[in-house]
Amino acid sequence: MPCAYIIFSPALNKFYIGASSENADQRLEKHNNASYGSHFTSAASDWQLKLEIPCSSFSLARKIEIYIKKMKSRKFIEKLIASPHEVQILIDEYSATDSPAQVGPLILNTIPDLSHYFTFYLFGIGV
Repeated sequence: MPCAYIIFSPALNKFYIGASSENADQRLEKHNNASYGSHFTSAASDWQLKLEIPCSSFSLARKIEIYIKKMKSRKFIEKLIASPHEVQILIDEYSATDSPAQVGPLILNTIPDLSHYFTFYLFGIGV
């Protein structure tokens, strides 16, 4: 099942935030075995899973991962780990924007000169 996850290395005293289409335990094993070559997590082999956020899609997992990374705050990460309520708020907020019905209008709004054409095309009205 897709998920966003937070792992922690006591040796580095650092958190790592990721997203995966696998479950977090499988991903953790890969991080600890340095399966990702010379990436950030290969600097330690003592990564511990601190939080797994199950998601309905990989797209949602990536949105949550990116949001957490953009916060650039250890305190925010620790708050998420300590508070399931905060995690649920995050899931609910990003789940609402993960539906295909909301993607269409966002795409059309970014290209306003084509949105008129597509509106008429979709409804069978000649331009």
